[in-house]
Amino acid sequence: GVPSVNPQIGISKPATAAGEPLLAELKAFLAAVRERSKPIVSLEEGRRALEVALEIVAAIAQHGKQVNLDGLSPKSF
Repeated sequence: GVPSVNPQIGISKPATAAGEPLLAELKAFLAAVRERSKPIVSLEEGRRALEVALEIVAAIAQHGKQVNLDGLSPKSF
């Protein structure tokens, strides 16, 4: 990776597969059901990811109210 100001911090880019993420998720789910195999993401991991996502959405909405963004629409930017 690119050298950092702090040499103790390493930079690396993990390998990723090309493709549309939602489609890959659905394919993996269907494969687990068809093959009766263990899913890539467990039920508990999925539930926790959803919980975190909902907390983020709620925090964004709360912040929007605090800074009075209720009357703004995306078209006004």
